[in-house]
Amino acid sequence: MIVIPSLRASDLVQLLGISGVAIGFAFRDILQDFLAGILILLTEPFQIDDQIVFKSLELNPNAAIRAT
Repeated sequence: MIVIPSLRASDLVQLLGISGVAIGFAFRDILQDFLAGILILLTEPFQIDDQIVFKSLELNPNAAIRAT
């Protein structure tokens, strides 16, 4: 005998709501990093031959280092 579970519309709405919240939390950091990268590309905070000095660490943004 095969049992087919009944599925009500309210159960489906609850499942979609919970799934949406879970996916939203999962993609929050990814979307935040993506938008930060776009903002860096648009504002161009670094120019060619800029030197970034922080305490004793010195960086050259022309190297293949992410700016974020």
